[in-house]
Amino acid sequence: PIVARLGSDLAPMSPGTALVFLLLGGALLVGSRHPTPQRARRLSCIGAALVLLVGLLVLAQYLSGADFGFDHWLSGGSGAVGRTPIGRMPPLAAGAFVVASLSSLVLLGSSPSRRTAHDVAASAAVGVMVVGVLVLLGYWSRAAFVVGGGPIPMALPTAAAFVSLGGGLLT
Repeated sequence: PIVARLGSDLAPMSPGTALVFLLLGGALLVGSRHPTPQRARRLSCIGAALVLLVGLLVLAQYLSGADFGFDHWLSGGSGAVGRTPIGRMPPLAAGAFVVASLSSLVLLGSSPSRRTAHDVAASAAVGVMVVGVLVLLGYWSRAAFVVGGGPIPMALPTAAAFVSLGGGLLT
């Protein structure tokens, strides 16, 4: 709990969010080897596609207002710290995962000589980093949307991880 929220008054990181970070980070690590064996590239694409599916399902839950029970299945529990639910991925994080997984899929699916595809993937990676930096700045300034004013605020460790993930996608 201490690592998940980095303070008693801050939003905790959803266990599902942490699992999705591990999956996409693993896919990025496996797919970044040069030359990438075909099996490793395929495994990385599957991991990135699963992250894309998770992000889209979480966003569909928020947009439809329905509860598919997906967050409970992914995190294995529920509860709240103050008014912030523990087992739910924030919609901003789900959107950032969609963009990051698309960036990863573009990088994995294109040859290094395709400059346009890499520019699109790099732009998406910068977008992921910007989301993380803006949330970190929100925590620094104690903005209401970050500290608990939104539906489910993004956790401080989640924002820092998005900055790191975006940097990994850029490299």
